[in-house]
Amino acid sequence: MVCVSRFKHQIMLGQMMAIITLIGSLGTSVVNIAMANIQFQEAKIAFDRMYEFASAKPETESQNKSKKFRTDNSSTSLNQLRVENLNFRFPGKSLLLKNINFNVKKGEIITLFGEIGCGKSTLLSILQRFHSFESGKIKINNENWDNTSLYQWREKVTSVSQHVQLFNGTILENICLEENPDAEKVIQFCQEYGFHSFIMEFQQEYATIVNENSTNLSGGQRQLIALARALYSYPQLLLLDEATAAMGRRTEHFVIELLQRIKTDMTIIFVTHRPQLARYTDRIYVIEDKTVSAVGAHEKLIQINQFYKDAFLELVDNQA
Repeated sequence: MVCVSRFKHQIMLGQMMAIITLIGSLGTSVVNIAMANIQFQEAKIAFDRMYEFASAKPETESQNKSKKFRTDNSSTSLNQLRVENLNFRFPGKSLLLKNINFNVKKGEIITLFGEIGCGKSTLLSILQRFHSFESGKIKINNENWDNTSLYQWREKVTSVSQHVQLFNGTILENICLEENPDAEKVIQFCQEYGFHSFIMEFQQEYATIVNENSTNLSGGQRQLIALARALYSYPQLLLLDEATAAMGRRTEHFVIELLQRIKTDMTIIFVTHRPQLARYTDRIYVIEDKTVSAVGAHEKLIQINQFYKDAFLELVDNQA
């Protein structure tokens, strides 16, 4: 009886194929549902981060509202910047910068020289008030810089980093960052500062479109446009973080000559690990073992600081 019962319930070939097809379709649907859940979770995390960013208070509001800032600071010229015994560490980390001391006056170019990772770029971020230091003082014209509001301070400062961010638009728009740019004014500025001849080498000159992620420009071209953009705002403090690292010899030589020409109008801090650039500045601060280990001109440092001397001799050997 059992054999007969089993024989009566045999599945035909067509029925078997239909069942296999349905199972395959069901399996695909289950996988799609699982993937949709993963995408939903990713979207939820992205939305939470976006909401957290959008709901954050502006930096200017995070300052102590009870503190009254001098209203004339925005028009006061920055004649001297002094850093005294500055210490900095990232949360949960050991000291990155220890007892940093340096000063720079209007009309000077100083170099912060050191190996990659020694804290040079972080020091520039502190000067832009992106990070708060642990202890020490920063003085502007012999006054504590806390007397200057964040907005007033950043009106005085511009920076050019090694990794430049340009926007999708024309070169002219990227220089002035204005919705309705005055082309004549921008071109006149570029002619005055010497950028004009370089921009005229672009395929469409000032009307050249910068692609997304600036893929149609070389690294040196991006840095040159970023420098023009920084100078277009006529800053009082110019921060250059490896700002010529991607430039060719001709462009880099132009930038060095330009900085020497305009330094009478502003204060310039140059960050580099290349002695061939540091030698053209007025004073070099060597950052070694978390602190400033030596100060002086290029010729002096070759004699008194072994770290700087070794870096220079390595450069000479490579060029030979």
